Amino acid sequence: MRKMKPSEMPGWPGGMSVELAAAYVSMGPSLFLAEVKARRAPQHIWLSDGRKGWLRDQLDDWLKSKLPEPTRGTDLSVAIDAHRTSVRSRLPL
Repeated sequence: MRKMKPSEMPGWPGGMSVELAAAYVSMGPSLFLAEVKARRAPQHIWLSDGRKGWLRDQLDDWLKSKLPEPTRGTDLSVAIDAHRTSVRSRLPL
């Protein structure tokens, strides 16, 4: 069976490889691992002997923690839309 690209997946799994976790948070694997090493991103769990993984819920929480304070605790899609609107409002016309 060939490896699926994130864009081909029907949904994101609860436990992800470094490649999937990085894609999930819109980073390349090397940047994501640098953030993990610096303890700025969630740490891996052991899925099996020699197989690391990241939990989707922890990645979601980490992403939410990066949002401006007023949007925390809201639905992630609502919070992301609010963040995008905030960023767009600061862009020069």
